[in-house]
Amino acid sequence: MKVYVFATISKLGMDVLTGTLIGAFIFWFVCIRHHGKGPKKYKIRRKGKYDLEYIPRTVTVPAVRGWKTSLVCKLANSYFGKMFLLDMMLQNGDFKIFRTIKMKINPTFYPNIELTEPCAKPGDINLTNEEIEEVLNGSDAKGDFDGNGFNFNCAQDFVRQYKSGETTPTAVAENAIIAITNSEKLNAIVKYDIASIKKQAAASTERYRTDTTLSPIDGVIIVVKDEFAVKGFPHTSGSSYRHPNEPAERDSGVVTKMRDLGCIVLAVANMHEFGIGTTGNNPNKGFGACRTPYHLDHFSGGSSSGCASAVGAGIATMGIGTDGGGSIRIPSAYCGVVGLKPTFARVTLAGVDGLSNSVGHAGPICNCVRDVALFHALMSGPDPEYPLGLKQPKVKLPKFGGNLDGIKIGIDRRYFKDCAPDMFKICSDALPLLESSGATLETTEFAEISDICIAHRITILSEMSTNISSDFDNEFNAISVPSRTLFALGRSVTAQDFIQANKQRTRAIEITEEFFKKYDALVTPTTAQTAPHIHPDDLAVGSTNPNQDSLNMRFVALGNFTGIPAITVPVGYNDEGLPVGFQIMCAWWREDIALQIAEYLERKIALQKPRIYNDILAP
Repeated sequence: MKVYVFATISKLGMDVLTGTLIGAFIFWFVCIRHHGKGPKKYKIRRKGKYDLEYIPRTVTVPAVRGWKTSLVCKLANSYFGKMFLLDMMLQNGDFKIFRTIKMKINPTFYPNIELTEPCAKPGDINLTNEEIEEVLNGSDAKGDFDGNGFNFNCAQDFVRQYKSGETTPTAVAENAIIAITNSEKLNAIVKYDIASIKKQAAASTERYRTDTTLSPIDGVIIVVKDEFAVKGFPHTSGSSYRHPNEPAERDSGVVTKMRDLGCIVLAVANMHEFGIGTTGNNPNKGFGACRTPYHLDHFSGGSSSGCASAVGAGIATMGIGTDGGGSIRIPSAYCGVVGLKPTFARVTLAGVDGLSNSVGHAGPICNCVRDVALFHALMSGPDPEYPLGLKQPKVKLPKFGGNLDGIKIGIDRRYFKDCAPDMFKICSDALPLLESSGATLETTEFAEISDICIAHRITILSEMSTNISSDFDNEFNAISVPSRTLFALGRSVTAQDFIQANKQRTRAIEITEEFFKKYDALVTPTTAQTAPHIHPDDLAVGSTNPNQDSLNMRFVALGNFTGIPAITVPVGYNDEGLPVGFQIMCAWWREDIALQIAEYLERKIALQKPRIYNDILAP
């Protein structure tokens, strides 16, 4: 009996204890204040006073590959992920740093800078045929160094042989079709129509025969990133499910411009799915991991991966890419070619399926600086279908072939050296070349650059995850595994984070304006590492590697976030033969200065031939 009574009392005690604990938890969960708990220390940022400290930031989230990628994706998109994992990822990626910074300024959501010169008008001609010829006539970029170094075929080489009758656009197009097949391991080209290619080439050949060419670049071969609508091809943005059987009925605006000049649109090029990655690793069917022509075991970079790889492999003369977070410059650097991200809204994005509204740009990828300059001028200009770009000045181009007398270049050496040792050495070796050119090179400090990079990261991920929302909810399983994880992370960024990041953009623009009152250019490595090695487990479902993305994007974010133009040019190769890119950034609309500096460096650097290269001019 005593035992029974004791057991009854114990059970009652446990019930009371359990009920008390449950009640206390409910009270804590429902009634105790979570937000607004102080005191909390805030950093105050005031207008005109900028933080000059440089804080190297390394993302500490480990790389996940293979089945682990799928596991992380499942967790990130679960209730556990929403409550715990995504918050940890935001913390480790420094996404929360602006929550304790007070800025009494308005946010800037688009980096449209007020013009101080007359606006160009839709339909204005940036270059006359004579000016195009002048640029073309010096585009061989043979360099000032001794020896018989390698040189890419540039636009001038094609046009000269078309005019002389040594070859024809038809013959070159046939070679380009063969080059696509011979370079399949690169995964650079994803869609092409042989009948269409031959038809375009035959029309161009006939125009040369009858002296009725549409422009001085008639017959030049180009490829187009899958993010642009290209008539006759499904417009899929690197996905496996978007309109796979619905060919686009019209070209995007910039593709129309190129066709009107007589360019041959060879193919649609591979890209990182939706442009949300920087490696070019697209696990979707029909795409695959894109590789640099300098080494098949290394990624091409992304997201304009196929354009850079195809141009570097000699398949095309120019690729039309986009750049929301280095997506032109990163693959151009990894594939040993030249890529320009122009000023924000300089090139129309009409007909582009871009997800990054305020940081996205379109621009050219080519084998030499003069070709980049030429195509930049020809694809730029106001477009009524792209209102953001209606207020822009006419394109300026520099006089190529000279020195850099009078140009003042700033370098933040703390920022410049925040990269791999081989990158730092090779890019540092380019600095004396600039000094010997007549330019002045001055050490300076660029304020708040680390925070600007994080603010860009918050903004681009927020914009992309917002713009993909309907697909994310209705086509979830059709999206690649790594993209699902990143979109889930983007959806967990708060409105506070986004507003604060764009207040930081206001400061970034002010800082950049002050910098370019003193200097004509800012120089950095293009990336913090050479092309990343491909791990076997990267390929099946993709991988998630935030640290790698951080290294890829370390130097490119300023250009996207503030809208200033930036160009990458190869300045050497590491011990594995992988290219190293050097970046030049200039003030808004001053692409001419960036091009002038890049062209000077190009003349001083000996190029190396890619392991996979097609000479489509060869008989």
